[in-house]
Amino acid sequence: MGRLSPAAALLLAATATGACRSHPTNPETPAPTPTPPAAPTPTPTVAAVYGCGLPRGTGLGRSCPRLNPSFDGEVDTAIQEVIDDHPEYIDFRRARGSPGSYHVLNGRDYTYEVVENLRKMGLCALDDGKEIAIKNDNSFSDQYEVLSSESFIIRGLASYRATCFPAWDAIPPAGDDS
Repeated sequence: MGRLSPAAALLLAATATGACRSHPTNPETPAPTPTPPAAPTPTPTVAAVYGCGLPRGTGLGRSCPRLNPSFDGEVDTAIQEVIDDHPEYIDFRRARGSPGSYHVLNGRDYTYEVVENLRKMGLCALDDGKEIAIKNDNSFSDQYEVLSSESFIIRGLASYRATCFPAWDAIPPAGDDS
């Protein structure tokens, strides 16, 4: 075989060097480990509003004229939520008066749930055994009767009884019945 020209020798050397560089010089070196994605930052949860958080009012429930209701929409919403969430409390075959004024099979649990729904709306509420007292301010409280003596739901303006000035002192600040 003959001798290579200087240009051919240079080309051959470049090709051989390039080929050597394409292979790892140390086959035992591990490949770099990929960086795992960062964990998402948790979104802080907002505490549910429960009750109005006001201290007890100073009223004794004696100055309570019949004026205009302040919470009739909230009361109807609370009643409808009980009907929707607890159909076992309701006899849908028997109704009296306005639409949705069904017969209640479990009056104690029905009124308890109405009060709980009002508290979840951010209102202070109390079932005194006859009426539900509601406030969101200590200057006044409203009284509502949501269940008739014959265990039928009372809805709308018919449920409103009176407004007490100042707010009745028996209404607890939040969800306790103390």
